[in-house]
This record gives sequence, structure tokens and C-alpha cells, in this order.
Amino acid sequence: MKNSCFIAPIHEPKFGYALELIKSYNTHFDDDHFFFVFSSIDEESKFRNIAGNLRYRSIIYDGVINSGIITLKKYHGLNHVFSTTDFKNVAVIDVDCQFVRNVDYDAMFQQHNDSIVLYGNKAVFAQQIIDSPNKFFSKDDVDVIRSVTNNLYFWFNNIPIYQKESFVEFMDYINYSDTYGSIKWEDFDYIIYAYYLLLKGYAKLIKIDFTTEHSFIEEQNTIPSDEFVKIFNSYDPMWIKNPIDNMKNVFIILHVDR
Repeated sequence: MKNSCFIAPIHEPKFGYALELIKSYNTHFDDDHFFFVFSSIDEESKFRNIAGNLRYRSIIYDGVINSGIITLKKYHGLNHVFSTTDFKNVAVIDVDCQFVRNVDYDAMFQQHNDSIVLYGNKAVFAQQIIDSPNKFFSKDDVDVIRSVTNNLYFWFNNIPIYQKESFVEFMDYINYSDTYGSIKWEDFDYIIYAYYLLLKGYAKLIKIDFTTEHSFIEEQNTIPSDEFVKIFNSYDPMWIKNPIDNMKNVFIILHVDR
């Protein structure tokens, strides 16, 4: 039994990408340790009709719908998995991804969570996303977070992986049952959680010495290839946008829709 699994929010306009995603998972892995978070039973039924015998599990989100729906669905999925299964480590991805090879991701995720290191870069257009999650933290804790992060942007520079115990602590810290309604589009799920990890000393943040419009991994196409490869190989993330030679840990391609 693996201790790790995947979650991805899904909605009907992205069914095509989700179908290719789960096909790729089924190609490389022989289990059903992949959860889609649907917005309704009807939506889940529509996808099941086209997915046929593909292996995956379903979670139905029936909560508030606002601009933060992606984060809300991801947190709902995490709460469901951690409260109803034995999985301890969960990767939360989007449906515009594809699996490209078989790896022991259970061991990789556990190793990651044994010593969490985040990698952040200066991002020209990310300040709103960097600042917005501060509303879930006390003023004193925001001061600590700002001193630790120094406005570095670590979104999607590696696969977002959640650990059960720290996530449950995090939910309690932000009083999620009362504050979930204030989550908006700019409150990216892993950034809020990672701020808690950094605040508590559960993780450390290392600077990627490169400035882009958004995150380093997402901006691969705008970075000179030799510089990208040098930085990428300095920390060996588990996913990439466009394949390169010698991708030590990569087993997922992200943003296949762009």
C-alpha cells in the first residue's frame, strides 16, 4: 500500500485534458491512487461516461462557489483524503498535466516531506498572489513570513505536496471552517499552506537566482535554455513544462494546454 496519492480539481470544460491525464496515469501506474474533485454528481457522471474503465476515484465538492473555487476544491479534496483514507502524502496538480514515466513517487514524496525545501524566484507579476494569503495569518506571523520569503515566488517550481499532520495543523491554524469563504482566486492553495510550513520551521526556502514574470518552471519558454538547464538541474524538480536531457526526477509534464 502506497502512502501517497494525487488530487486534481476538474470541471467540464477541461474534461479533454483530464481524460488524457488519467490515461497517462493508468499507462504508467497500475493503481487508482488518483482523485478527481468534481463540482457535482452530474459532472462526475458525465466524466465517468467518457472515462469508461480508467482507474481513478471521485470526490464531490458541494461547497461555496466563488473566484477561489480551485483552491476550495483542492482543500476539500485534501480534507476528504486525509480524513477517510490512509494516505499521508498528497500531490495536488491541475488537469493540464500528463505522466510520462513510472517512478516510485511514494518514496519521492516521503523524502520531500522528510526535509521540505522550497525554491522561489523573483516574479514580476506575482505580488498580489504573494500578498493575498497574508490575511489568514496574524500580523506578527505575517512579519515572520515576509522576512523568510523576501517576496520570493515558489508556486509550481516543484509539485505541490501536502503532508497529513501538517495540513491538519494548518487547517486548525487558519480556522478553515470559518475562513474558507474569504478564499479568492489570488489565494493559491499551496502558497497559503507553505507559508504555514515556513512559519513553523517545517520547511526552508532557497532562492533561485533568476527573475521572471511568474514562476521559474512556468516561464521555461522565456528563459535561455542553458540558464534554465543549469538552474533546473541544481534542484531537480519532479516536473517540467518542456522535456530536456537528463531530467533526474521528472515524471510529470505540466501546462500541456499552453
